[in-house]
Amino acid sequence: MRILKSLTFAAIVMVGSFSFATISMANDGEKTYYRFLCDHCHGKDGKAPKADTIPSIGGKSAELIRKEAGNILSGERKGRATVMHAKYYSAQATSEACDTGPNAAELESIANWLAQR
Repeated sequence: MRILKSLTFAAIVMVGSFSFATISMANDGEKTYYRFLCDHCHGKDGKAPKADTIPSIGGKSAELIRKEAGNILSGERKGRATVMHAKYYSAQATSEACDTGPNAAELESIANWLAQR
């Protein structure tokens, strides 16, 4: 009986830890989204774009967000839809003072958070 109680307690702790980690990652994504001012164009939770040419990204798959944002931020994707990003971020910027975009881990965090919206 004592072993069963110990196993039950361990299972509860594991589930609680996983839930806390998931919440923490989601909060990091949200904080990062707003820190990089993504909301200035894509709106609250990525669901209220400020112009017709800006996509609603909240609720899209994390994979799609990572791919598209990565292509825009790296300069690989060109065109009218990327004009505003060109004003704010430079693919060659290497310091905080040079308007760097999110790094791969930050982009991952943002994409995962947006996918849950």
